[in-house]
Amino acid sequence: MRSLTVRDALGGPWASHWLVWVSLYPPTTLLVLLRETVTPFPEWWWPLLSATVQHLVVGVVIALGAALGRRRHAVLPLAVAGSIWGVAAIVRGVIGGAVAGSVAGVDPEYVFRIITWLVASTLWVPVFVYTLAQFDRRRLLLGSLDAARRELDSARDMTAESADDVQRRLRESVRQTLQPVLDDLQGSLSNSRESLSRRRLEELSAQLSRVHDEVAAVVDAAGNGSGSGSGERTDSGERASVRRAFDVRPGRPALTALLVTVATITLIVPDAWRVFGHLAAIEVVVATVVAGLFLGVGPAIALRTGHRVSVFPGQAVTVVSLVFALGAMTQIMLASGIDPITWHGLLIAPLIAVSLILASVVFALASALFRINEEAGQLISETRATIEALTAENDEVREREGRRLAILMHGPIQGRLAACVMALNFHTTAAPDPADEDRVPAMLDSILAHLTDVSADLVALASLDDRAATPEQG
Repeated sequence: MRSLTVRDALGGPWASHWLVWVSLYPPTTLLVLLRETVTPFPEWWWPLLSATVQHLVVGVVIALGAALGRRRHAVLPLAVAGSIWGVAAIVRGVIGGAVAGSVAGVDPEYVFRIITWLVASTLWVPVFVYTLAQFDRRRLLLGSLDAARRELDSARDMTAESADDVQRRLRESVRQTLQPVLDDLQGSLSNSRESLSRRRLEELSAQLSRVHDEVAAVVDAAGNGSGSGSGERTDSGERASVRRAFDVRPGRPALTALLVTVATITLIVPDAWRVFGHLAAIEVVVATVVAGLFLGVGPAIALRTGHRVSVFPGQAVTVVSLVFALGAMTQIMLASGIDPITWHGLLIAPLIAVSLILASVVFALASALFRINEEAGQLISETRATIEALTAENDEVREREGRRLAILMHGPIQGRLAACVMALNFHTTAAPDPADEDRVPAMLDSILAHLTDVSADLVALASLDDRAATPEQG
């Protein structure tokens, strides 16, 4: 299966997906609340309103930009996707500054706001979009892998059948297909044989011709080996559960922890410094670095000692690492004394916690999903190749046994049906003769006898266990 390239991931549907927009609302809102902590708004809810308006407008900008871009490109070029996100960051900064300047009467600080949002978008949005695109692909790959494994099991079950089993199943299938039709025809002839008009005989002739044609079609289908179905590919588009797709073994915990630390520091430190001063910024750096060490050391030790580790936030090792990381971060922010004003840390700590949790999941998935998805795609291809080989083997057996069945049926069954059709056709196409009225009952008796023999032949054919000799076998 084709790999998901960086452009496919960043320029595809997830570049403007509503889930990305919704997921980024909590952290961006917390950042705006931190940024406006000392802004003298007349009411407490103005920062929250500003954050919400910014996010709504950003959603519109991204949706419209992506829609315009996809008029010319099915997959957005990286430059186009980056430009859309950049414009969104600029719009966010302009709106935040305009609200602060017009409502609180302070310096809008457009340059600072725009630069910080551009930096945050550069570090977070591409990784977030890429991760969600690869995550969705993983769910599809797991669903396809499940379907391929079911097909493989079915193909193996078919291969386990002997030629005699296939022959017996084909015979029983033919009998079940034709026997009800023959019974219905026999009943119709028996019930109306005393009052058969020439028109009714023509209808019976046509009905018997259809039975003969149906027998011929069943025989030809068996002879061609059709209807196996073992080689049909079932691309149902099913997706694996989110919980199962999250069950990803982290690749490089130390590198992931480093990226999480850098992303969190870059996101929070500028506003912490601007609002609370350099001591608060230093405290954020120290707290984030210590938390990052716990996030990296915990999974690394677990992997080295053979313990199971998963990116899923509910997995034991991941939970323990997050608990220690957040606990250490909170302790430093509230009690380290680097910034002597405790309430500064109390306001900043929730934003650091959200950033660490989100970043640890996103960056860990981003570093592992490409490799895991490539392995899953290769496994699907190998499974499909095995299915095709087994299917070819199954079809060869079915075709051979179908030809044997066709040879067995061509003689007694189709011969008797053909004789019945010829007799009725001869009678209905000949010129009317009063003497025909005396010959009709005898002809019908002969046809009924032939149909009874055909039914008996079908029963005998279905219960035939030995491999009857055919011209193919000499």
